[in-house]
Amino acid sequence: MRSDGRAYGVMGVNVDTHVASLAAAFCGLLSFAGCSTTQGTSDAGTDATSDADVPCPTPAGSTFDLQGWWAMRVFVRLTMEEDPGANIHVCDEPPIAMATVTWLLKVEEPTTGDQIPFTFRTCALTLPSVTASFADCSLDELLVAYLHTGEALDASLSLVEYSGTLTVSESAGCMGASSDDLFVHIGIPADFDSAVPLPGWDPECAGTTAIQCVTGFSDNVLDTDSDGSPGATFWIETDPPGLVTGTALATLRHFPGMRASRLSDSLVTGELRPVLEYDFVGSDASMAGLVMDTPAVQRNLPDFIPIEEGSIFTMVRVDGLHGAVDLTGTDGDVQCSAVLETAGLFD
Repeated sequence: MRSDGRAYGVMGVNVDTHVASLAAAFCGLLSFAGCSTTQGTSDAGTDATSDADVPCPTPAGSTFDLQGWWAMRVFVRLTMEEDPGANIHVCDEPPIAMATVTWLLKVEEPTTGDQIPFTFRTCALTLPSVTASFADCSLDELLVAYLHTGEALDASLSLVEYSGTLTVSESAGCMGASSDDLFVHIGIPADFDSAVPLPGWDPECAGTTAIQCVTGFSDNVLDTDSDGSPGATFWIETDPPGLVTGTALATLRHFPGMRASRLSDSLVTGELRPVLEYDFVGSDASMAGLVMDTPAVQRNLPDFIPIEEGSIFTMVRVDGLHGAVDLTGTDGDVQCSAVLETAGLFD
């Protein structure tokens, strides 16, 4: 979602029954009131299971130890909208997908009462693919397009440490935890005003450079991955290869709200309220061998719009305490590389 209200974004979306099965699996794991695998709106009057029938995942009075190292997998459910002027048409039906983010958290001792501070780093960001066509989606000539982070961006993401606070509370006889102060930023300064739209390329600009077409470019756009290009560099590829290639340069900020309903010494699960804003500050891409300027890239990359329903997370302890897997190094810390190299960690 663009920070000025227009929704457009990075390439994605290629999901079918996997979304429904994933949601069903997590609903079974979470077992909290309101968890549903039904897409769209539902008629509460026809729901056979009332909130009172759902067992409390973490009863009031439960005790648990959250201090230590945790790996967190975030599933952000997305829908996609095609720009009316796009030459590449989205063929996924429905246009729903999952992006995944892996974080590494260090949870500290509670400070005052129910406030638990923590720090976290981004270990990996995985974007979904999109099935598309240059013509009619009913034809057999389809392509699959991918937008992914490169090695430089992957390396830089894990270097930035963010902070947050978990607030533990009781409600209706259940324990829960929430966090609403998270802020993840890419391609912009940490102190960039959240009320100001992100720096982005003006599609009506007659210029050809970011300095000419991106408001506040010099002061507010950073080369996050230190690759010589402004913002964060995302790579575009297709299958069959070569149909669309190159890079899209973006600024991004994310304000995820977390609601945990199941808490224990080694596992925390819950729902995510994703608030995502991003814009483009340049590109270096071509389509069928023809150079695409940045407005053309903006038109042809579908709009990613996060959906709260179905956006979920799971946290797994990784420091060896309470019977958990131990990924700590000789210094007692956990690194992103250890988390990413451990197969089945979130299974």
